[in-house]
Amino acid sequence: AFDLTVNASGPATATFGSTVGNSAPLASLTIDSANTLNGTVYLTGNVSTSGVQLYNDPVVLAANTTLTSTGGGGNITLAKTVNADVSINNRTLTINTTGGGVTTLSGAVGGTAPLSSITTDASGTLTIGGGSVAAGTIAFNDALTIATTGLTLTGTTITVSGVTGATFNLTLSG
Repeated sequence: AFDLTVNASGPATATFGSTVGNSAPLASLTIDSANTLNGTVYLTGNVSTSGVQLYNDPVVLAANTTLTSTGGGGNITLAKTVNADVSINNRTLTINTTGGGVTTLSGAVGGTAPLSSITTDASGTLTIGGGSVAAGTIAFNDALTIATTGLTLTGTTITVSGVTGATFNLTLSG
């Protein structure tokens, strides 16, 4: 398996026009390794790695998307916002970190274009530091750690496996 790092100079767009790592998962995927480019990542298919996935730019879902890390401790980090490409498209996002990996959502999810659903698997943990998640269905099957002073989950159906971060506020809105 190979590592893939995608960098570009200045504000740039990285578009993955199909599934990445489907028949042979990448070892890792890093977008904007220096976290300085302020571009956008468009995902139009699933991404599979045996290790870390790190998205340091905003992510726009242009199709229903599953992010999977199959390696033990393979973390998936979405360091900026995550939105559907257009609010009427209602994209789904599934994040699987098998073997105890950590899913980290550091920016707002669905803030400008809510998702139809967001789901995490139950074999890792989930840390949210972005303040808000908006989706029709929210299914956080991983244990949730709140890493922001106030987290709002907005959806018609909200499932949370467990919550830590006792000094922070969690608001459920539906």
